Amino acid sequence: MNRTDKEDLVSTLRHDLEQAAMVLLVGHERLSVAEASALRAELRRHGARLRLVKNTLARRAVKETPIEKLIDTFSGPTMITVADDPVACAKIICEHANRDKKITVKSGFSDGQVLDKHSINAIAALPPLDELRARLVGVIKAPASKLARLSSTPSTQLARLLSLKPSAKPS
Repeated sequence: MNRTDKEDLVSTLRHDLEQAAMVLLVGHERLSVAEASALRAELRRHGARLRLVKNTLARRAVKETPIEKLIDTFSGPTMITVADDPVACAKIICEHANRDKKITVKSGFSDGQVLDKHSINAIAALPPLDELRARLVGVIKAPASKLARLSSTPSTQLARLLSLKPSAKPS
């Protein structure tokens, strides 16, 4: 890889890191190409990208960016995961880390804050974004449906009362 290729890689990586909602740094030991490809494919299905970059190039990419706080984490074999959906990304990485001891969560960055391993595990425990949206809609919709049910209750009770009245007239 010549110098211009490295400069292009650094600028592309910097752009990806600055645009991402979440960045995770993942350590790996003796991870095979097939295992890395499977992880990369699963992340891609959820809108995330996995990059294997030399630490020196990654350090250059994060310099003078908010993510520079993670510069000390770039030691040893490190993969960079960039995602727009933090929950899905954290969930996939944490599941692989729990299942396969070759992968370890080092640290992350989201919303201007450095995330440690425990914070990333807490994010992974959250329900998916679509489910959170559905719950929010349910919470918003609940008072309106309750109001409609309560407003129809008196007329329903009156109809029941009238149906119980005997239809035969006394003589």
